[in-house]
Order: sequence, then structure tokens, then C-alpha cells
Amino acid sequence: MLTFPELLDYWAARRPQEEAVVCGATRFCWREFRAQVHAVAAALRRIGVRPGERVGLLLDNSAEWAVIYAAIPAAGGIIVPLNPRFGAFELRGIEADAACAALVSVAPACAMLADRFDCAGAEAGIVLAPRLGAGHAPLSYARAISAGGAPLNAAASPADVLGIFYTSGTTGLPKGTMQTHASVLAGITGQMLAMRLNSADRGLILAPLAFTGACLSALTPMLMTGGCAVIEPAYNPARMLEVIEAEKITYITAVPAIWERLPALPGFAAADLSGLRLGCTGGAPVPPALLQQFRVKGVALRQVYGATEAGGLISVPTEAAALATPTAAGLPLATIQLRVMTPEAEPCAPGEVGEICVRGPQVMRGYWRNPQATEAAFRDGWYRTGDLGAVDATGCITVTDRLKNMIISGGVNIYPAEIERAMAAIEAVEEVAVFGAADATWGQRAVALVYSSRALDIEAVHQEARRLLGAMKAPRDIVQCREPLPRTVTNKIARHNLQSLYHAQTAQNQTGGAA
Repeated sequence: MLTFPELLDYWAARRPQEEAVVCGATRFCWREFRAQVHAVAAALRRIGVRPGERVGLLLDNSAEWAVIYAAIPAAGGIIVPLNPRFGAFELRGIEADAACAALVSVAPACAMLADRFDCAGAEAGIVLAPRLGAGHAPLSYARAISAGGAPLNAAASPADVLGIFYTSGTTGLPKGTMQTHASVLAGITGQMLAMRLNSADRGLILAPLAFTGACLSALTPMLMTGGCAVIEPAYNPARMLEVIEAEKITYITAVPAIWERLPALPGFAAADLSGLRLGCTGGAPVPPALLQQFRVKGVALRQVYGATEAGGLISVPTEAAALATPTAAGLPLATIQLRVMTPEAEPCAPGEVGEICVRGPQVMRGYWRNPQATEAAFRDGWYRTGDLGAVDATGCITVTDRLKNMIISGGVNIYPAEIERAMAAIEAVEEVAVFGAADATWGQRAVALVYSSRALDIEAVHQEARRLLGAMKAPRDIVQCREPLPRTVTNKIARHNLQSLYHAQTAQNQTGGAA
């Protein structure tokens, strides 16, 4: 089985003049990309990085991000993507857990870790910074590129760890998932088979590359299949439309919040999206109206399902399945097995909701330096995702909600994601988030926080919610928020903030604020 660096060499030899990475005015063909990867890999070795040591990658989206991402394993190191949007507390916690031998970053991001790495000269651009006290001087990225470097042929085995990808950490300090060269290649192989990815594909990357969805499910497939990764430094809806057309984009995977902004743009109706054969979304409930808006443009948005611990994508529907059952997430990839289980670890019957569990060659080796969490995450070899779902008679999975989000009201299981999908269709409701609040009579009750840019008739929203969902599932409380709902750095609703937001907004409304 090939390693990541060997695959890059393969494509550079066979597609030297074809584009590998594009970001704004920067365009690297495969020959140029490979040369820069070897130059940075050689520089990492010069500042003391040895095989098996971790290297932090703390940069905004750029062509250089892709180069460094590929260079770290070429030097024998282990990739640790770090997000510059993180605050100092979370960033320092992740780095302390990973114990990186070096950091690749720029100021002011370096400043948050200046007591751990020699970042001198970071103000001049990207710097390759060794650990303080390691006896090596920092090296600028520009100097590394100008010095060049020959292939190192680091003695990596497919079983070696390629990267440590940290979870989002919304309920505590993030955990580092260990992905090997073999597990990443397995996941990309499964994705390639399900999506028919090939070297002619051009993938548009909009989300921060530090996250699994962008890194393992968007950038890595393009690099491993010889395609082209078109990287955007930041998400701009109007520019997204332009880039899809100008760069002949064939593949995009993004959370619903990114897709939702496009139909409101003046140029959406006239935009040519005919080349976009793979539009994927997931990570949050997808409003049916959004699917229809893209369907009339000839794009069948596919609701995919994945998890960091599973190496990225777990299931992908075919285009026909996406059109027939848009709320389902399709069949599992060829490289993963999926089973829905009861709390007693018994397989659920078709249509019965249970916890989604997976196993296979693309699942993580375990959590970095956390054997207790690793043991708790697996049961009889199956990784417990913490997601609820059901499979139909054909094996197609529909994801219901997160297990921890489930509301039990009067002994009835209520899934917030189901309520959110329905309420998103109510006129003037621009955002909605549902959670369970304590209730003296029922144990829990469903509460909906809604945002609208104009005043809502809350009773009318109640009536429409009851019509759509029935009296049992409709929220008991609906509260309008004055500002858009809080989101995480991955553009998902920040659910850990909902309880406090509900109490603050309720108190504000009772003292004479808007409804």
C-alpha cells in the first residue's frame, strides 16, 4: 500500500504540467507543487524534525497550507492542523497535548505560542519554528523554497500515523484522532469509488483547512487522485459563484450554512452551475427548500454523513438516491461497515432508530495519548459515533440527531434535528435551534430559539409548528432572538450556548424587549 508522499510523487510524474493547487493568483502545477513540498520537507529536517515527531500547522487557508500539509509527512513527521480562529486557551491546550517538535505559522498566531517555539522573524511571513531549547534556528518559508530540496524518501510505513486531527471540542478539550497513511488512503479510496473522483476533478475548498471536512474530505481527495484543489482564503458567497464558473469546479463539500447564502445572491439565477457534478452537504439539518433551490439549477445536493474519528466521510448517496430521498445520507463507503445498534449493543431492525456504529480500515487508530477515551469510544471493535440514525431495508442510512441532543419528553424520544428541518420551512424563520429544557411534568420539553430579521408573530409560528410536526413533537416554547444564533468556527450552531441564550433572551423579553 502506498503512503501519502509516494502518491504525490506518482501524480507529479504523470501530470507534471496539470494544475494541482490554486489559491487566488497562486497556481501550482504538479511539478511545481512537488518541488515546493520537497523543499519544505528538507527545511523541516534542517530545523530538527525527525520521523514520528509532530509538526503544528497554524495558518489561514492558502496554497502554502497545502504545500506544508504534504511536506510534513514527506519529512517523516506527523501533521497536526491547528486553527488560527481558535483562542489562546484552546490552541495552547491542543498543542500541549500534541507536543509538537515544530510549528509552521505567521504572526500574530505565533505570538500565542511564542513561549514554546522560536518564532523569530514571523512578522516577515511564514516561519518554520523549532521547539525552544531544541538547538535549531527558525527558518523562513521563503528561504526554504529558494534552497530547494531532493526527495527524502522518509521510511514511512502505511501503518505509521500520518496526522492527528482534533475534534471540535464543543463539550471539552478537543481529542486528537490518529489517522495513519493506510486509514487515510482507505477513506479516500472509498470516497473515490462512491463519488467517481478522478484526476479531472477540481474541488473548491471554502472551510478552514484545519478541520476534517475541508482537509480529509476535500483537499486530500484532490491530492491523492491527481485532481486540483482550488482553495479560497475565506468564504465569500458572491465570489463562490464566480469561482465555480471560472475554475470549472466539479466538487464542493460544505455545511448547509454556506450553501444557504447562494440562492439570495442577485447572480444566482443566471449562474452556470452545470459543471458542478458533486455538491455535498452535511453536519447540520438541511432545509428541504434549499435542496429544491439547487435542484432547479441542475445540482442535486447530496446529504453526506461523516465523522472525524472515521477519517472523514462515512456514507454518500448516489445522485438518483439524493433526488429520490434527499434527507437520507446514502450507503456506507466500500471501506467502512455501518451498523445501527440498540443500547444493549444489538443490531436495530430496519427503520428502528439507534446509535450509529462503524468499523473498517478508515477508522482512526485511536485518540492520541488518551487510551481511556479510546476504550470508551469502541465496543467490540465498533466505533460508537454518538449519532442516532436508522437504516432502511437497502442499508441506506438516515441520520436523526446526536445522541446527546435527544430530548425525552414524557417517555417519548424527540429529535431536535427533525424539528429544525420542519421549522426551517416556516416563513420568516431564518435560523432555528432546538434543545431540551427541564420540565417538572414531562422531564424535558422541546424549546426552539428562532432568529428573524423582522418581528415574528410567535403564536402563528407555534400554530405552524404544530401543523408541521403534530402536538407531541412541536416545541412547547418558541423564543425569538434579536441576533443571529451563535455558531462555531465550522459554521454549525453552537449548541453548548443555547441554554444560557434561552434564559438571557427570556429574561430580556420579560423586561420589555422585543418578542
